[in-house]
Amino acid sequence: MKLAILSNVSTQFLTQNLSVLLKKKYEVEVLETSFGSWKICSRGLDPTLNDFEPDSMLLFLSSTAVSPDRLSNGQFLEEVKQSIVSITEWFSGKLYITGIDYPESACLDTSLKLTIDHINRELFLLRQQEKYIFVDLFDLFFFEKAETFLPRKYHGLGIFSFHPKYYEAISQRISNIIDATISRPIKTIFVDLDNTLWPGILGDEGIKGINLAPDSAALPHLDLQYLLKKLKQSGVILNIASKNDIDIVKEFFNVRREELLLHWEDFATIKANWEPKSANINEALAELNLTHSGVVFIDDSKFEQNEVSSALPEIIVLKMPDEPYEWNKYLVDSNLFHTPVVTGEDVIRTQFYQYEGKRLASSKSMSRTDYLQSLQLVLRAQPVSSENIDRAIQLLNKTNQFNIKGAQIDYEEVKRFTADESSFFWLFTLQDIYSNYGIVSCVYGTEYGEHTLEIEGWCLSCRAFTRNVENSILQFLCTNYPQCKAMSIAFNATSKNKYAKNYFVHNSFKKTSFQEPIVKFTKASNIIINETTYITQEIDENQ
Repeated sequence: MKLAILSNVSTQFLTQNLSVLLKKKYEVEVLETSFGSWKICSRGLDPTLNDFEPDSMLLFLSSTAVSPDRLSNGQFLEEVKQSIVSITEWFSGKLYITGIDYPESACLDTSLKLTIDHINRELFLLRQQEKYIFVDLFDLFFFEKAETFLPRKYHGLGIFSFHPKYYEAISQRISNIIDATISRPIKTIFVDLDNTLWPGILGDEGIKGINLAPDSAALPHLDLQYLLKKLKQSGVILNIASKNDIDIVKEFFNVRREELLLHWEDFATIKANWEPKSANINEALAELNLTHSGVVFIDDSKFEQNEVSSALPEIIVLKMPDEPYEWNKYLVDSNLFHTPVVTGEDVIRTQFYQYEGKRLASSKSMSRTDYLQSLQLVLRAQPVSSENIDRAIQLLNKTNQFNIKGAQIDYEEVKRFTADESSFFWLFTLQDIYSNYGIVSCVYGTEYGEHTLEIEGWCLSCRAFTRNVENSILQFLCTNYPQCKAMSIAFNATSKNKYAKNYFVHNSFKKTSFQEPIVKFTKASNIIINETTYITQEIDENQ
C-alpha cells in the first residue's frame, strides 16, 4: 500500500501514528505532502506526489486553518468539493476523506457548529457519487478525555488541529477504516429484543406498553436500532434471537412500525421462541448457509451472553455495558462495525437470504437435478473495472471457505493482473428465479501460451455453494481461452478453506506438485467442458 496524505494543517503526528498502525498488518509507504499543498495535489500538479504514485490518498482537512467567514459562507465547502472532483478525475485508487472538526469557537457559536454539521453531511452524501470513503470522526470529538483533546493548536513545527496525543485516536479510527475497506470482519448479527432493541419486556408490558419515545430512556435502544439499520444497509445480515412469542413479536412490529427504526423485513431470520439462543443461532446459520465466522451476538443479558459464548465459542459475543447509554460508545470502540465501502451486493444481501428459505423448501420437494434446473440459474461474467473493483477486493479478502489463495489481496495485485496482457481477472454474478445473488466469485491468473491457464486466485461466496457454480466458472474459462489445454490451480491450504480443497479432490483434479503450503491441482480442459451444470453463461456487455 502506498498512502499519500493531503492536508491544510501539519500532519507530522498523524503520519507517524498512522504509519505504525498500518505497518502492523500491511507493507506500506506513507507520503506526507507539503504543508498547505492540498489544492495543488488534488489537481495532480505536485511532482513529488506524482513520482510517489500512490494507490491510496487521505484528505485530512481541519477547521483550524479556515476562517469562520469561509466556513459560514460556503466557500470552504465548495473548495473541498472541487478538490474531490479534481482528484477523482486523475486518481483511480482509494480516496479517504475525514470529517471536518469543530473549531473551538463552535462551543459558544451554535450557528458555526451547525455549519460544520452541514459540511460533514454534504461530504457524507457526496461519497457515493464521487466514490470515496468518508471517515467519520464525530464521536471522537466528544468521547475522548479533555486532556487529550486540548489545546486544539499545538505549536511545534507547524499548526496542528489537535494535541499530539489526540492524533493517536484519530489515527486508530483511520487505520480501522482502511482495514475495513480491505476486509470486513462482520458478516451477520444476531440481536435480542427485550431490553435490547427496546426497553422493557414485551410479554409483560404488552404491545402498546413498550416505551419508544426518543426523549426518554428508550433513546439508547433507538440508537442501537439506528446503528443496526446502517449496518444492514451496508450489507450486514441482521437476525433476531429472542425468548418471546413469535406471533406477539410480529404484531408488535406491525402495530408500532412508525415508531421503530428497524422493521420486520430488515431481518433475514427471526427466531422468537423459548429454545436456547445458541440452538436458534445454529438453526438460522444453517438456513442461511453461513458458518460461525464473522457472527456477532448482541444481548443485554449476562446469562444469554454466557450461554451463547459457551455453546458457540467461535461467535463474537459482545459484553454489553450495564448502562444502555454506554452501548453506542462501546460498539463504536469495538472497531467491529466500520462499513466504509457499500457495494451493490451489500445492498441486496438481506433480500437474498430472505429468499433462501424458499429455495430450501423447494429443494426438499424434488431431486437435486430437478431442483438445479428449476432455479434457472444464470452466470454472468464481467472483467474487473473501476465499477466493480471494490467488490472484488472485498470478496477476495472476506471469503474463507472457497478461497484458494488464503491470503489478503490489495489494489497493487489487482493492478498487476489488469496491466499484463497475458493475465486475466473476471468477476461473476449469479441470478435465479428468486433473486439476484450479486457478484459471487472472482477468479484471476495467467495464460501460459497454448498449454495451461494458471489460476492464481479464486474465491466463491458461500451463497453460491451447492449449485455447480464452480464447474460453470471453469467451463467459462475453457470456452474463452480455448487454446489452453488444461487448468492449473495454485491452492494455498489454510484451516478455513477445506471446502475448496474438497472440491478439487472430489472433482478429479490431480495433484501435480506440492511445495508447502502450495498444492498444484490440474485438470484437462476437455473434461471440464463436458460436465453438466444446468447454468446459463453470459458475458455482461455493460461492463
